[in-house]
Order: sequence, then C-alpha cells, then structure tokens
Amino acid sequence: MAEAQITLPILRCRSDPSAPIDYKYNGWTVTNYQANWNVWGDSNGDGSTNEDYGGTGKDAPAQKFLSIRDGLSNSILFAEGYANCDSMGRTAFYSWAVEPYYGQTLGLTYFVDANDLFIVRENRGVPANVLPNGMPNTYMFQVKPMARPYSQCPAGTECCTMLYSQTGHDVMPVAMADGSIRSMTKNISQKTWNYLMQPRDGQVINNQD
Repeated sequence: MAEAQITLPILRCRSDPSAPIDYKYNGWTVTNYQANWNVWGDSNGDGSTNEDYGGTGKDAPAQKFLSIRDGLSNSILFAEGYANCDSMGRTAFYSWAVEPYYGQTLGLTYFVDANDLFIVRENRGVPANVLPNGMPNTYMFQVKPMARPYSQCPAGTECCTMLYSQTGHDVMPVAMADGSIRSMTKNISQKTWNYLMQPRDGQVINNQD
C-alpha cells in the first residue's frame, strides 16, 4: 500500500461528522488538523506575498520560529477542519496542495452571503467575489456547520466552506506556536482572530481584545 493511502486515526477527530475514519480523497488519506498558512508561509496578512502580486504566495519557502515576530503564544499553528468539506477532502500527505491549510484562498469563484458573513461557492443572487489563488486571509472559523456541500445546503443554514477552518465541537481547539492548546468560542472577535492568525503584523492580543 502506498504511504499516501495509509489511514492514520491519530490524524482524525471523531467529532467530525463529514467523513468516516477510513475516508480517503482521490486515494489520499485525510486529516482534521489544518495548518495556518499565515504562519508557515511568508504572509504579511495582505496581498503583498501572493504570487500573483509579486510575492511567493502559496509556494513560499518554509518559515522559522524566529520569523514569528509577534511571539509564539500569540500565533496559531493549527486548527481543526472537516475532512470532507464542500465535496473536497483535506489531504494529509499531499503537502503541495492547498487543502491541508486554511488562511489562504483557493482559485475559485465565491459568493458573499446576504449578511456578508460567509463566503460560499453557490450563487444565491449575491455578488460574486472571484478570489485569486494563494491570497492570505483571516476568515473566521465555523462551529458545527452542516457537513453538506453548498449545492445541497438548505437555505438559511451554514454548511462547511473550504476557506474556513471548522470544528465539530462547541469550541474551536487550536494549537499555538508555543505548544499550548487553547479553546476559541464562536463569540471571539474578528480582531482577536486576525491577530492570532497573523504572526508578523505587529499586533498581539490583550485582555481587552
């Protein structure tokens, strides 16, 4: 059996409703644990590092802990994601694909919902938002979205979207660069999430964030 096809239960969260433990995507085993591309890549939290704008974008070389200028305790390394999200799998060993990451756009057409809260792939009469491939982002995570593609998502219901990380728990567990694990509630502010997602923006969280 090829290494890519080996199923490792340690890479899966049993609270994930999107796929069975032995699920594979195009022959590749999948994972529920996604890397924050803003830390592992050379993101500045804006378009300057996107490959279409003169930067290295998704093809950026690996970064060192020394480049996490905001501090290890202020930077998220990993968060959870559904293994099968909007008909796409989060592959575990296909490292040059974008599926194992979040904090980075895909080269697809998305649509912002009526409340300007979620970006989805189905056109429901809202403006199109064509996103370039590899653009840094800090989109908020999803808590218990339905594990159904948007083509089958009931109106008024939140379903899994690839641009976000998501969890099947009541809170989002995240692994920080200092080795600690924290639980983020869905009430966390977007500003705080932005600070934690971007390790080189010069912003850190405090008790008021």
